[in-house]
Amino acid sequence: MVNRGAYVWGGILVLVGVLLFLGNLGILVIDVWKVLFPLVVIVIGGLTVWAATRPRPTLTVQPLQLALDHAERASVRIRFGAGHLQIRGGAGASTLVDGTFHGGVDSHLRRNGAEAQVELGVPSDFFLHVLSPWMWWGGARMEWEVALTESVPVSLDVETGASEAVLDLTRVQVDRLRLACGASSVQVRMPSVAAMTKARIESGAASLVIDVPDGVAASIEVETGLANVRVNAARFPKIDKRYRSPDYDTAARRLELRVEAGIASVDVN
Repeated sequence: MVNRGAYVWGGILVLVGVLLFLGNLGILVIDVWKVLFPLVVIVIGGLTVWAATRPRPTLTVQPLQLALDHAERASVRIRFGAGHLQIRGGAGASTLVDGTFHGGVDSHLRRNGAEAQVELGVPSDFFLHVLSPWMWWGGARMEWEVALTESVPVSLDVETGASEAVLDLTRVQVDRLRLACGASSVQVRMPSVAAMTKARIESGAASLVIDVPDGVAASIEVETGLANVRVNAARFPKIDKRYRSPDYDTAARRLELRVEAGIASVDVN
């Protein structure tokens, strides 16, 4: 696939360099700096108008499957930008990660003893694509669908930008979860199969919905800025600064959750 963004940015940089070079040699009698900025703005504006009339570009669709390969636990780190992100269980018995990535993915898999360590990130050329103003109206929207192993305990670390994210972790043995989300709409369904899940969610200007499955006791701490927080008090009565299930100390499956919310709407059910 031709990376038009790289060609255009490269062309603009060459143009700027040529004008500065000619100005320094005294060949151009005009003040280059007075011309340079308006010229660049005109070029970018023209390309943006042109792109708005073009058909929506098609992003590369990249499948990815990583084998569990007898690992006894997994650490999965996901770095996602703008678009739609879905994470769930359902990978095959011998599969660590099974996903479809519209917009591509950079993946790295390492082994540290019995632990498999995976990193999934946005390809570097997609950042250049996003940073091209003439592509903003082209509808370039990443969509990732990621299925995780249900066979071994998982430590999950997710960061998202301006996105819609759905994390259905019901059947995944997540014992540690960190989720950092920016200007996002996020839904998280917590694990129902882990004996203990320690979760931390950092939310900016986001709409955040957290579902705790039936049969899971929870201890919930919420630290807020300008957030609107609603916690199901029937399930999780507030005691001092925490919301806590009455049977938390004796429950077979527990969730320890900390939410740090800025300008956000937070619902915990």
